[in-house]
Amino acid sequence: MQRDLVALAAGKPTYQWIEAGSLGRCPGFDPSPATIQAEVWLAIAAGARGIGYFPDFWPGAIGATITALNGRIAALAPALLAPETPVSFGPTGTPVKAGGRTLNGAFYVVAANPSFRSARAVFTVPGLRSTSVSVFGEGRTLQVKDGSFVDSFKGLGVHVYVAAPLDD
Repeated sequence: MQRDLVALAAGKPTYQWIEAGSLGRCPGFDPSPATIQAEVWLAIAAGARGIGYFPDFWPGAIGATITALNGRIAALAPALLAPETPVSFGPTGTPVKAGGRTLNGAFYVVAANPSFRSARAVFTVPGLRSTSVSVFGEGRTLQVKDGSFVDSFKGLGVHVYVAAPLDD
């Protein structure tokens, strides 16, 4: 849906609202910290340039999640606001979605699993010549071969990958 908004906006920045409070009449469907995190990163992967939360007050765990998310977004803001770059993901049928950005020769891939089940995905970034990507905030790296890398996701899991620019 966010990609549709981006297409309709004809190059203008888009904004995504994230429901972060009780749904009241829909028991069992209230947002959780995990669903909020997945929704935020799915929106960013699909091109959102701004995030808003409603209502504007949150109980303990939700508030802590939003604070942590906003900190991660702020730390990555220059890259997240940079031009989009193509990234493909698969295999066919994987629930994982991703979007790419480039900034100063570095590649960034934002990926999220909207499913409650674990998943594995292969990402391919045209022009990616690095031999590894780091996973932001996780202290791990993945090997890249021919512009592709593979990772696993828990249900509602999110990863942001960074490939530093190569020295030519």
